[in-house]
This record gives sequence, structure tokens and C-alpha cells, in this order.
Amino acid sequence: MDGASVSSNSSTISIKKLLAVFAGGNLVCMILRLAGGLLVARVTRPETLGLFNGLSLVLGYVPFLQLGVINGLNRELPYYIGLDDKQKAHALAACAQAWALIVGTVVAAVLMGVAVCELYKGRHELAFGWLTQAWMAFQVVFIQLYLLVIFRTGGSFHRLTTSNVIQAVSSFLLIGVVWLYGFYGLCIRAVLVTLVALYTLWKWRPLKVKAVWDTESFKHLLKIGAPILAVGQIYLWWAVLDSTLVLKFKGVHGLGLYAVAIIAGTAIELVPNSLNQICYPRMAEEYGRSSSLRSLIRIIKKPMIYLSLAYVPVALAGWFIAPPVIRLVLPKYIDSIKAVQWTCVATVLLALSPLNLVFIVIKRLHLYLIAIMAGIGSYLISVFFVYRHDRDLSIFPKSLLIGRILFLLICFGMVKYFDMSKEYEVQA
Repeated sequence: MDGASVSSNSSTISIKKLLAVFAGGNLVCMILRLAGGLLVARVTRPETLGLFNGLSLVLGYVPFLQLGVINGLNRELPYYIGLDDKQKAHALAACAQAWALIVGTVVAAVLMGVAVCELYKGRHELAFGWLTQAWMAFQVVFIQLYLLVIFRTGGSFHRLTTSNVIQAVSSFLLIGVVWLYGFYGLCIRAVLVTLVALYTLWKWRPLKVKAVWDTESFKHLLKIGAPILAVGQIYLWWAVLDSTLVLKFKGVHGLGLYAVAIIAGTAIELVPNSLNQICYPRMAEEYGRSSSLRSLIRIIKKPMIYLSLAYVPVALAGWFIAPPVIRLVLPKYIDSIKAVQWTCVATVLLALSPLNLVFIVIKRLHLYLIAIMAGIGSYLISVFFVYRHDRDLSIFPKSLLIGRILFLLICFGMVKYFDMSKEYEVQA
């Protein structure tokens, strides 16, 4: 599909069919990643996994450096397609691609400098680790941000699903490299999987525009995307903050143990994330046509209800399956059992997360920020209060559960207020 053919044709396909294809593929990915994650944990020491995950924390801060330009593209590309202004949509995509290449290259160069410093000090393991993070930082900006926006807007979820499955299979097959080379194997595996992602996503991208710098397009995307990035990044930093606090209170060994809980949570998040990726461009496109809040709610209401009901048994299954599986497969990670159980419960709440897309589409980000900060605040209070009485690793997912409950309650309350007060009659 070339650039000219990207249109609102994705809206003719029902969300149920798209979710079935996309979530079905992601279910395969979830199984492979969960199995792969458990096998990696089995063949590595907690300290080794903790060191790799500790270095990888820098990637959680990299998206902020693109200043929101790609976040702006994520909102504006489907919106202008909804307005049937393809020329504007393609100009924005071309400018965002140029910016992604610039930012990714600069960040990679800085981290390569860190790697050189570590090599000069004779710390070969850390040097290799930072060199790996240099490439991973580039792929975060160009692959995970820019290319995925193009796929979601273009409606090419079948190709995106195929790429995800290929990546998951590659990641699983490369576990042998981790077993053979330990920390170096973790680095090699990460790089090779992202190279597979780059090849497949670039080859199959539905919007094939060349990188072209345009100052006006850049300013437009920055104006729209900077607030989205600021708020969205604060939400993402919640997870980074969680791992950071684990590292602070429990050390590298504790962060290595917590990796099992993160693996379980990441696997459970796949389907809600799939739903968000499908719904967001549809909602932006629909808002370009109707500027109606109720039309946005109709898009997500039923899928969100069905997913919430389906995830109740997921939480129960995770709670009862985790102890015997960890004792049998990961005897070195027994101390993570409670953390894994509570992570399953806390992650299930994300089935309700599609509602939060409403704030981004209708540009009510300041209110969304209030909900996020309330959730993070309650999480921090819980961690510091509970840690005085309980030093178990499970206090972190328990605190996440408390924070997410408050966060979602505030979001639901505000959307209900918008609807009742006709606040949805806002300018796009």
C-alpha cells in the first residue's frame, strides 16, 4: 500500500474483527514472550537480569526527547485523514520521520559515548551493555514510536501482527544465546530482535513517504504533541518509577526477582494495549468527522466491557498458577511469587484503560494529568507507608493496584461529567 492509498478504509472493518486478528496474534506473542521470559530467568542469575534491566531503565526516558512531535503525528494523522486532507497528513508524516531519525541518531551517539567511557575504564560488560542501549534507544524513537504510528493509522494491523509474531518467535529462538553468553547474550538477543522489527516494519509500512524537514509541520506537531507527550510520559514513568523504587529499596537482586512480575504484567497488558492501538486512530478519525464525545464512547464501550469480564478469570488463573509454576520452573525466583500474584491483579485493571484515550482525542489533557498525578501520589504514599511494616516485594504491585483504582475512578468520573454537561461539544 502506498502513501496515497492510506485512507479511512480501516473504519469499514469492525473493531471486533481487527481485535480478533491483532489480539490473536498478540496472544501468540504473549505466550512466546511469557515462556521466553521464564526461560531467560531460569538460565540467568537474578543479578545478571537485574543489571541488564537496570541499564534498560534509560529507555523509559528516551521518548521524552522527541518532544512530542511523534505523539502529535499519532493524533493528527488519523484526524486529517478523517477530514479527507491527505496532503496535510502526508506532509506531517514526512516531517515526523525526519525528526525521528535526527533524535534517534543523537541519543544513540550520546549512549555510545557512555559505552566508550566504560570501555576506557576497563568495564567491558558495562561498555557492551551501554552500546546495546545506544541501538535500543534509536529503535525506541524510530521503530516503537514513528513506524508504529504509521501502521496504526494505516489500518495494517494484519501486517503489524505478522511482524509482532516474527519478533516473538525470533526472541524465543534466541534464548540459547542468553544461555551461552549470559549478560552478553541478553544484549545480543535484544539487538537481533529489534533488527528483525526494523526490517519487517520498514518493508511493510503502509505510508511510504520520504523524510522531509518542514518547519511549519514541525511546529504544528510540536504544538499538538508536546502536551500529549508530557502527560503520556508521566503515565509511562509510573512504571519506570516502580522499577526504580524496587532498585532503591531491594537492590539489583530485588530488581532481578521483580523481573518475573514485570514479565507477567507485560504479558497480560498485551490485549488491552492491542485494543488501545486499534481504537485510538479510529477515535481521532471519527472526531475529525463528527467532533462528538458520544461517538468516541460508542467505539470503546463494548470492547472495554467484554475485555474487563474476560480478564477476571485471567487474574484468578495468574494468582493460583504462579506459585507452582515458579517453584517448578524458577526455583531461584521463589521470593517473587507474591509480587507476581499481585501484579496479575493490578494489571487486569488496564482492561479499562481505553477510556483514557478520550482525554487525548478531545484535548482535555490537563484533566487527565490530574487523574494520573492522583494515582501516582497514592502509589507513592502506599509504598513508603507499607514498607515501614512489610518489606516483601509484593508491596510494589499492591501499591500499583491502589494507585490505578484511584486513577481510573477519577477518569470515569470526569468522562461522565463531560457527557452530562455536553462538554463534548468542543472545538477539534
